[in-house]
Amino acid sequence: MNSRSTWIRSNLLRGRNFWTIKAPENCSWAWGKILKLRSLAWPKMQYIIGDGMTTSLFFECSYTKAIWWHVCDRCDIPRMTKGWEEWIRWATVMWHGKSFVNFSRKLGFAAAVYYIWQERNARIFAGMSRTPNLVFDQIECIIREKLDLMRKALPTDENIRIQSAWRVNNI
Repeated sequence: MNSRSTWIRSNLLRGRNFWTIKAPENCSWAWGKILKLRSLAWPKMQYIIGDGMTTSLFFECSYTKAIWWHVCDRCDIPRMTKGWEEWIRWATVMWHGKSFVNFSRKLGFAAAVYYIWQERNARIFAGMSRTPNLVFDQIECIIREKLDLMRKALPTDENIRIQSAWRVNNI
């Protein structure tokens, strides 16, 4: 994270959500403008799919939720129906450290976000679309590749369960 974003998080946001924070009356002109323009940025985070569903990067629609829940099932992440902000708070607390299980969960989250965003771009710019299962197949392939490289994972029950769920060959 660069120094500017660190400064913004600690001085302007102070643990609050960028999307829901109210613009203070005494803020700088630039910060006030950024906060006022959020309403223009938010629609860019969503895209109408051909069948009328809305896909959202934040796992709020049935399309992205189906992909995310596949990842949750493989990584032993509880299927929470809480909002994005509460979910991120929970993950931040629960996924600290560098264990194999936490690495697989962080990797699963990053891969889901990446491939959902890639699907969004394919729909917008190329007019192509895939089912949630096809997107998940890509996620599964990349996660299996990455986890397969982790040769030093201890053979604990939890690690073996995750490796087995992703069909990693290290077991």
